Amino acid sequence: MGYKQRILFIQIKNPFVHSITTNDNGLILSSKRNLQSEGIGLQSIKSAIENEQGAVETSYEGNEFCLSIMLFDVGTNNDTSSIAN
Repeated sequence: MGYKQRILFIQIKNPFVHSITTNDNGLILSSKRNLQSEGIGLQSIKSAIENEQGAVETSYEGNEFCLSIMLFDVGTNNDTSSIAN
């Protein structure tokens, strides 16, 4: 995680042992067997970040998955109504 000139950059790397599957649109599909309990998911993260005018990028190489997030103008708005409790 890094913070510079009101830009917050978060990068999460995670190893995986299965193959990554994508749909026809290139979106990564869940590898969980019980899709009813899969958690918030990448699409929810992307939607939340883009709602704040941020950027999300996913990549994978070898056996490592990477999620990169950038939020701009961090700390310029005192309104915390969009922060989940």
